[in-house]
Amino acid sequence: MKSLVIVGKRWFQKTYGNTYHTVRIIVDGKCVQNVGRTYGYGTQYEQTAAAWLEENGYIKLTRYGNGGSEALWQCMERMKVSYHSEAIDVERKKDL
Repeated sequence: MKSLVIVGKRWFQKTYGNTYHTVRIIVDGKCVQNVGRTYGYGTQYEQTAAAWLEENGYIKLTRYGNGGSEALWQCMERMKVSYHSEAIDVERKKDL
């Protein structure tokens, strides 16, 4: 892998106060996965992408003794992979 682009879309459900996201994962210029609607706010879309990438053999995150793991950007730095991540906030659920 030479490059990784993560594009997240976030939608805030005003009725119940929940935030959901979707993620598009692009490896070396090719879209390898569109992860469907998942609960999570902020940069959770990056963690969703990291989990998918690890489950599918693209990366191996370093695990820490306290149960945590390195962030996706740290993994990309370690692997010397060009990395870009961005999120778009959308107004409607159907825009996810």
